[in-house]
Amino acid sequence: MSLSRQISDPRHLTLLGFLLLASFLTRFIYFGWPDSAIIDEINFGKYLSSYFTHQYYLDVHPPLGKLIVAGFASFFDFEPILYGTDWRQEYTDNNYLILRFMPTLFGVLFPPIIYLLAYQWWKDRKLAFFIALLIVFENALLTQSRLLFWDSFLLCFGFASLLFYSYYREHRRWRYLIICGLFAGAAVSIKWTAATFIALPLLMDGVDFLRRRLKWHELAKTSALVLSMALLVYASVFYIHFSLLPLSGTGNAFMSQEFRMGLEGNRYTENQQAEPQLSFVQKFAELNRRMYLTNQRMRDHPYGSKWYQWPLGEKAVGYWRRGEIDIAMQPNLVVWWAGSLSMLLLVAAAVLRPQNWRDPLLWFLLAGYAMNWLPFALIPRVMFLHSYFAAMIFSLLAMGWLINRLPWWKQHHGRLPAFMILQS
Repeated sequence: MSLSRQISDPRHLTLLGFLLLASFLTRFIYFGWPDSAIIDEINFGKYLSSYFTHQYYLDVHPPLGKLIVAGFASFFDFEPILYGTDWRQEYTDNNYLILRFMPTLFGVLFPPIIYLLAYQWWKDRKLAFFIALLIVFENALLTQSRLLFWDSFLLCFGFASLLFYSYYREHRRWRYLIICGLFAGAAVSIKWTAATFIALPLLMDGVDFLRRRLKWHELAKTSALVLSMALLVYASVFYIHFSLLPLSGTGNAFMSQEFRMGLEGNRYTENQQAEPQLSFVQKFAELNRRMYLTNQRMRDHPYGSKWYQWPLGEKAVGYWRRGEIDIAMQPNLVVWWAGSLSMLLLVAAAVLRPQNWRDPLLWFLLAGYAMNWLPFALIPRVMFLHSYFAAMIFSLLAMGWLINRLPWWKQHHGRLPAFMILQS
């Protein structure tokens, strides 16, 4: 079923409407509380404020998340957050509400995306609703989406790309593959870890080619289209980024003399012996290299955690404390443990029942989980629990695969959400 037919079906509209309402209430109730800065909010606010002061800055992540929030803020009387502002600041105006709105809105949209994806795979509205409902009430996702963080953007773009790739595999219409590539490029433009959303479609089509279900020229077209669309989005984001930051700023110290020459107000502007200004391609390459090097130098943090701790939801991240009141990115452990157990059972289903190997969705889920979790074992710098979000979503979708295959579970899984939600 195509997307337009799916969302116009009254049976889907009812469930999607309920998910949107539940997501809206859980994300926007008490919106703006607390009215003081949460951990890195001030730092992120400084970065995106640079698009208003036009002073060059450097962050370790690509700029799309900051551009989205800054674009929304441009419709209001937004006062930029200046460098030197204390990160523990008490907010005295409504600027912070503007900054938190877009991450929260994307947090509202994410469960319906998972509903559409799960339905596309299993054609079971109740099962799709069950998986999406777990995400609505998952504590860590809920907390992260109410504050100025970028994970809501990444998850929406990344799983939307998989949704349109699934439409492409069913209908073989190139427009779905183009949209898949655009969304995947947007996800990578939030954080590099989202590169898995580009790799997964290429991997699945590669497997189909090896199994002689796909011809060589079809594989080449798929790869070229997804990669070109993703690169188009990624490069366009940086083009906008450079265009909005023509002035010398705090990021100068990280860049070469040639790069700084292209910024107005730096000490090399009047130096006639300096090298010519860099082209966009050169600036693009230098900035991405500098982001990588800076990212690798991130030091230890009291809330940092190891990749092997994440499947059990260990090491929550503390965000804010006032007296006896805490805000922390604390997972719903019942949901996380159930997802981890589901992934173990999915591995067992692949190993013990070779006939399951013929199911491309099983391999898609295994690959999606592994690619969004295991590479973190190779990263030496400090990491945090939210890096497991994408893998955790795949583990919940693995639960859906198991339920769909087991008749008893398929009949009674509707009783589970209440128990899991009560653990929130």
